[in-house]
Amino acid sequence: MTNETRSRTFGSRCLYPTRWLGVRFVSACSQDRAFPDSAPLHMTEPSTAKPYRLTVKAIILDGQQRCLLVRRSTFNQNFVGCWEWPGGKVDDGEDFATALLREAREETGLAVQITGLAGATAYEMAAAHIVLLCMETCRVSGKLRLSEEHDDLAWVPFGELAHYQFTPGVGDFMLDYTQKKTAHRLS
Repeated sequence: MTNETRSRTFGSRCLYPTRWLGVRFVSACSQDRAFPDSAPLHMTEPSTAKPYRLTVKAIILDGQQRCLLVRRSTFNQNFVGCWEWPGGKVDDGEDFATALLREAREETGLAVQITGLAGATAYEMAAAHIVLLCMETCRVSGKLRLSEEHDDLAWVPFGELAHYQFTPGVGDFMLDYTQKKTAHRLS
């Protein structure tokens, strides 16, 4: 397999080796056999409810079981002083992998390679439902620097993450991820 692979599902280019995940798409039907008592879903007029926004975070890992955290600066409207993994919004028409690589470069100056899926979570903001996809990455090149969105950075051992204040909606996920990662490494 080459390092440049074309996604069979969406036709987008992936610049990292991929694996078949065994996911299959099924066509919609009037009633779901897995949930026989569920009501059929009918699309009507466009909803005026809050939209869903996909965001991505790069868990940039080093070889010493540490991850890179960045602290939100006063440039941001929300969560100033909170720590987070580098990342941000997926732009319209952009696939999540491209967005993740772009955000990591913009916020840290680092080119990263996606090495695996860490997980996903969802939380509420005033204007949107946020779906957050977190991917494990490693540094490929670049010199570490901060964007104006952040005013500090730290390489933090997994066991010390609990000492940091995280952005609401994401902190529990971050701590759960690092606990599972540490337990898996010890077993």
